Amino acid sequence: MLSANESAEIARTRPEPERSWYVRLHLHLAVASVPVLAISAHVFWSVSLRTAALVMLLPLVVGLTGLVLGRPDPSDRVLLAGFVWGLVACAGYDAFRLPTIYGFHWWNDFFGAVGGSATGSKSNLLVGYAWRYVGDGGGIAVAFFALAATVGAGMWPRRRVIALGVAYAIFPVWTGLVLTDLLAPRGQELFHLSAATLALSLGGHLIYGALIGLGYWRCRGLETVWPLRVRSVSPRPSIRPGLVTDTTLIAQAARARV
Repeated sequence: MLSANESAEIARTRPEPERSWYVRLHLHLAVASVPVLAISAHVFWSVSLRTAALVMLLPLVVGLTGLVLGRPDPSDRVLLAGFVWGLVACAGYDAFRLPTIYGFHWWNDFFGAVGGSATGSKSNLLVGYAWRYVGDGGGIAVAFFALAATVGAGMWPRRRVIALGVAYAIFPVWTGLVLTDLLAPRGQELFHLSAATLALSLGGHLIYGALIGLGYWRCRGLETVWPLRVRSVSPRPSIRPGLVTDTTLIAQAARARV
C-alpha cells in the first residue's frame, strides 16, 4: 500500500459534484432503503408492505429507472455492482441460515409473513424471498458501496475493506433488526429473541458483511468514477483535507495486495 506521504503527493483536489448528482444519489439511496424501512413500518405501525410498495417504492423505482436509462452516469456502475454483490452476500447468508431453520428448527422463517404482507395474504415465501434478496440484500449493499466509495475504501487493504463491511452489517443492519424485533408493539414479531437466535442472526450478518466487503474490494477499480470523496490526506501546504479525487492513487492501490 502507498504511504500517507505518497498518497498526499499524488492526490488532487476536485470540485464538489453538481447538485443534480446529489439528487441522483439520494434517489438511489431512497430505493435502497425503503424495502428495509418498510418492514419496520409494518412491525411498528401495521403498514402493509403492499401499501409501502405501491405508495412509495414503485414511484421511486420508476423515477430511478427513467433517470438511469435516460441520463446514465458512470457512478451508477458502482451502485449496480453493490446491488449484485448484495444478492451474492444474501445467498451466502442463507447458505448458513436456511439449514438452521429447516434442518435444525432453531428459529422461524419470517419471510413468509413478509411476503404475505406484500401480497395481502397470510404467507407467501416466494414474494418474501424476492423482497429479501432484491429489496433488503441488494438495497443494503447499494448503500454500503456508496459509503465505501465516498470514504475511498478502494485504497485500503482487503482485510480492512472486509472489516468495514462486517462493521456495517453489525451496525446499523443487525442492530437495527434486533431493536426492531425487541421494541415491536406486538413483541418479537419477526423472530423469538434468545441467545441462540441472536447468535444465529449475528453469524448470518457477519457472513453478509464479509461478502459485501470482499465484493467492494474486488470492484475497487470502479471507485475512479465515483465523484464524491471525503477523506483527509497527509498535511502539506498545497493539499487540504476535503473532497478529493485521486485516480492515479486508486489505480495504484488497486494493484496492492494484503
